[in-house]
Amino acid sequence: MRWVELILGFLRDGFNAKIDMNALVFDTPGVNTDLALREIDSLIQWNKDRKAWNERRLRAKMASAGEDTMPQPGWTVGDFGLDEDEVLHLQAESSDDEDLSDLDEDHKAAVVRGDLVEMERRRRAKGNKDETSRSSEPKKPEVVELKKLVPVFVDLLRGNLSQRIVQGHHAADD
Repeated sequence: MRWVELILGFLRDGFNAKIDMNALVFDTPGVNTDLALREIDSLIQWNKDRKAWNERRLRAKMASAGEDTMPQPGWTVGDFGLDEDEVLHLQAESSDDEDLSDLDEDHKAAVVRGDLVEMERRRRAKGNKDETSRSSEPKKPEVVELKKLVPVFVDLLRGNLSQRIVQGHHAADD
């Protein structure tokens, strides 16, 4: 029961001590601090860009919902992990007469029978980028130096957790 209480306490309260992130970045041997700071700045900018993109996407989704926002019974595209906006975009494209002359016979048959996967591949190949589509989502920057900080960070977390375990045993003994 003590272990369960310890785990629940950890999940509820977090760690007792604070981890000095400045010391982690500047004092970890083998880390180029200038590059690490640039990576941190690029991650911060990516996070801001992604939040703005999510907000545009949500606003567009709410604007296109119209008056009928009640969920309909039955299956939805979201049940299959698909984005409703992208499927609607695909349906709009498939309703237009498309030029199939540059496709081979297999591709023509796939488009004629309404193969959504093939249509999506073609749409992505065309490079159509809607600012609210998944393809326009900001790309996460690559990090190299920050990955070097992970083992040191994990060791600090483990030390803090083991200190909490020891304190929990002493409190239970009292």
